[in-house]
Amino acid sequence: MPKTPSSVHMGSVLRDLRRQAGLTMAQVGEKVGMPHQQIQRYESGLNAMSASTLYCLSQALGCDVRRFYDGLEENPEIERTHNLHWTTLEMAERLDALPDGQLKDGLKLVLSALSNGESSTRQS
Repeated sequence: MPKTPSSVHMGSVLRDLRRQAGLTMAQVGEKVGMPHQQIQRYESGLNAMSASTLYCLSQALGCDVRRFYDGLEENPEIERTHNLHWTTLEMAERLDALPDGQLKDGLKLVLSALSNGESSTRQS
């Protein structure tokens, strides 16, 4: 799964809080019952943290869980990503609402061709 702006932000906050507490990734992992490799994935933004994980980490680091969210609203990339997800969901719902038939099948083929073309241009 690709990094998201919010997981990168929260991972950066985790790293800062851990360093401020003078703890290693292994020590934080031990406090919350997970390997240090998982802490590393969170800090790099590679894995998103669930609400329960954020709570456990805030307890282990002695901070309010809201610290992980500080500054999120100031990141325009997060807003863009959020809007993109809603647009995608809305398009999928509209496609699904179409009656079955040639139009719906044709639109699926067009969307598939467009996404294949997009992924091949990204790899170049």
